[in-house]
Amino acid sequence: MRRSAFAAVAAVAVLAATPAHAVRFELGAGGGAWFTTTGLFDVTLGVRQHLAKHLALGFRTGVLLTTDGPAVGTPLDLSFRVVVHPVYFEVLGGPTFIFNQGSPLRGHVAFGFGGYLGPVTLGVEVGYLTPTAVVMLQLAYVF
Repeated sequence: MRRSAFAAVAAVAVLAATPAHAVRFELGAGGGAWFTTTGLFDVTLGVRQHLAKHLALGFRTGVLLTTDGPAVGTPLDLSFRVVVHPVYFEVLGGPTFIFNQGSPLRGHVAFGFGGYLGPVTLGVEVGYLTPTAVVMLQLAYVF
């Protein structure tokens, strides 16, 4: 049993192995609607590492501003991205802290898709930020 599990893990590792990729950084900005009748804007800094040719794992944090209040916060998101150049699809989520609005800890989960335009990515993020849905347009510069 253990040998077959080890063999399966080894086979996946060999098939997914690619030459080492440099870590990429992203400086992003976004805007959209948080369906609490609030606008939502963010500026983020992210880091992304390719795990295989078409798979990448990332992390982003930054500052967000809501038009309700206004309130300031910070997202802490992990992302898993599938890249089929020039298009990407991703799943992301994590805690978001929004201050000046009751309980500061909010949950965030989203699905995103977009495209690469040279060193720039342009995409749409659709998801949930406690207590309701959110839709964002995201623009990032990769360096």
